[in-house]
Amino acid sequence: MLPKVMDLLPAGEVMTGGLDYQPTAREFNADMHQPFELGIVIRGEVDRRFGDFEVTLGPGDIWLVSAWEPHAYRWRGTGNFRLLVCFLPQFLGDESFDDVSWLSLFAAAPAARPWVRTDEVRRRAVSIAHEVGWEFQNTPAGWRTAVRQGVLGLLLLLFRSWELPREHASLRACRASNLSRMAPALDLVQSRPARRTSLEEAAAVCSMSVTHFRFLFRQTMGTTFGIFDLRARLSHAARLLAHTNLPLKAISEQTGFVDHSHLHRAFVKAYGCTPGRYREQHEREVPAV
Repeated sequence: MLPKVMDLLPAGEVMTGGLDYQPTAREFNADMHQPFELGIVIRGEVDRRFGDFEVTLGPGDIWLVSAWEPHAYRWRGTGNFRLLVCFLPQFLGDESFDDVSWLSLFAAAPAARPWVRTDEVRRRAVSIAHEVGWEFQNTPAGWRTAVRQGVLGLLLLLFRSWELPREHASLRACRASNLSRMAPALDLVQSRPARRTSLEEAAAVCSMSVTHFRFLFRQTMGTTFGIFDLRARLSHAARLLAHTNLPLKAISEQTGFVDHSHLHRAFVKAYGCTPGRYREQHEREVPAV
């Protein structure tokens, strides 16, 4: 079984993943992590929840998770099998489909994202998933390039059947080149997950005015920079809950929250459970503190 997504990317890596089996989950497992996530059900069924939006996926269905996006999932039955690919933005870079950035597929609200609609697309998706899984398992020469092509192939399948609601039509205006312009701000947040990054700091590191940066970030990432930064710090707090025995007060101090009550409220809103419950759900090796 693959490790938890939040632990997947070692230093220096921009992509990881593979095929793995998933046991039945009796309750939703909440998660939030920095890498973008593309997953596909090969066998079995999974319930996935994004805030108030919930969907059940079967073989050939694909899901997308944006950077530091709160989500939860539970697998049904036994013998569940999936392909999971987690990657940083630079893995796909400035790739686009008909001048529409791949980021747009992730930036849309979950209900407005492209979902597999036909059995033919499901069959093609499963075929690509097996090919990508083979590359992960055997790692022949050029396997990372093959995985990248497979991910783009799956995203292209989704893009071709994407019918955006009118209120989300502006997402098609997002250009792949926006990503490189946002990269300094993304790197800044990633480099210091325990510290709050202000909108002014992010705009400055991207050499933009605050107004322009605010607009471009929302269009590119599908959320405000403030929420993006908050989720990054919450993800860091979740890691501390899962892997240390630090009390909530100490964790709040280490992740830039006003106090433990502030962290508690934000955590429940993002993860759908209390920090204490999250800690109980995760097996951990607790070092001396």
